[in-house]
Amino acid sequence: MSNTRAQMSNMETHHISSDKNIKDILIQSSEDNYSPEPTTIVFDGCMIALCEATENRFSTNGTQHTAKKGDVIILPPMAMTHFESQNEGITSNWMLVAYPIIMNLPKKLVKTFFSDIRKNPVIRCRPETYKVIQRHFDSMKDLNKDKDNSNRIEIISCMLATLLYILEAENRHNGSPQDNQKNKKHQALSEQFFELMFRDFRKDRTVKYYAWQMNISTHYLSRIIHQQTGRTIKDWIADTLMVEIKYYLTCTDKTIEEISETLSFCSPSAFIQYFKSQTGNTPFKYRRESSASRSSNSR
Repeated sequence: MSNTRAQMSNMETHHISSDKNIKDILIQSSEDNYSPEPTTIVFDGCMIALCEATENRFSTNGTQHTAKKGDVIILPPMAMTHFESQNEGITSNWMLVAYPIIMNLPKKLVKTFFSDIRKNPVIRCRPETYKVIQRHFDSMKDLNKDKDNSNRIEIISCMLATLLYILEAENRHNGSPQDNQKNKKHQALSEQFFELMFRDFRKDRTVKYYAWQMNISTHYLSRIIHQQTGRTIKDWIADTLMVEIKYYLTCTDKTIEEISETLSFCSPSAFIQYFKSQTGNTPFKYRRESSASRSSNSR
């Protein structure tokens, strides 16, 4: 990934949590007054977007992708995604689906489909298939607005499964370029690392821990991640940690002591010192300024 750690650290990141915000199957959609800005997002559910722009470049967990008009973008749970070039095209028809809903989908679909999507979140669609997906997509969002329909969630869940089956079939139709065995192995190790990191970064942030979990040496793991993403493991862990900290400071009422304990800092003072070293601000000042900014924007 071409962005340096300093650039990433200075970039505001939008963290969306199903646990806090879930009311329906769709937490947000493009009809809501919401845009996934700033351009780096982490979501514990799934984002589905129909690309209606000429070209959109983005990266997930350091791997760069390009989506063109007529493509469908699927962002899997807990992928750190940075939109390098973003315009109205990519956000004009999209929705966020809560993680609990995804877990209620057929297990085989979730396992195979999201495994493929983590490798390549862009699905090239034939024009006729894209039109079917568009109609299906819009029907789901229209139904979600019908709050008087007591079966709304169940119907949308079925429609979501159908939509994902259509996308899975289109993905199979496209096929995937044949990588050599070495590249496949490195890609698999990279995916395994990111899954472990998103699961365990709150309790352990050492390279040694993840290498031990994966039964490989720290040197080998560090080299693979740098080759695959252009960034170091320490950079990825630091950015992921800052996303979580900023989420707690702006979207929850957790105290500094509670955040420190949740993220396994040795003490609140160590947490404060770390946050200041990364941002130049104390957590108190950051929370205060974020609250003031939201209040100003809501007027």
